[in-house]
Amino acid sequence: MSFETKAKAQAFGRKIKKELTGKGWKAHVWNNMGWHVEWKLGRFVLHYSKYSETFSALIGDEDKAPGSPGIWARSYSHKDPNTVVKSELKYAMRIAKNLLKGLTDVECMLAGKPVPEEVEEEGPPAIFLVDTAVCNNCERIFAVPEDNDFATIPDLNERVLPGEMMPITTCPSCEALAYPTKAYFENNQ
Repeated sequence: MSFETKAKAQAFGRKIKKELTGKGWKAHVWNNMGWHVEWKLGRFVLHYSKYSETFSALIGDEDKAPGSPGIWARSYSHKDPNTVVKSELKYAMRIAKNLLKGLTDVECMLAGKPVPEEVEEEGPPAIFLVDTAVCNNCERIFAVPEDNDFATIPDLNERVLPGEMMPITTCPSCEALAYPTKAYFENNQ
């Protein structure tokens, strides 16, 4: 779902920009089968889904077009944009730290040097479990299998518009895209 007019997308962009913590956020509005808005702070990109009325974030590649999938993202969204920014930044820093540790270990091993000791830290869970989903077409609510992998959704990149929330699976009845139920968002705020 998108905004009906450019003016509505711009107004929403200005409203959220005022609510965002920190300085330097820029709202960007574009048209792709409807008007969309995203907010950028450097390579950090914040998206809004009108369908679920939630925000999600990614680390983008500055050379990519608006709405591009970016270089890093995960399937986490929240109704409060600042909660998303704080959570995603913390999570991305944890991932970056683990990647750097892994690369340093390999570099040490290749050079015949001792591998530095690892210090365990607490952090957010790697995934957020979703028990139920709702079909975007027939509105059927159904249990999401534990082994669900949204990466196996057929033609995913052709079925999701820029700025829209990422589906978690497809409907077992009509094969349309399915999203976490609103109860999931209400229970995880």
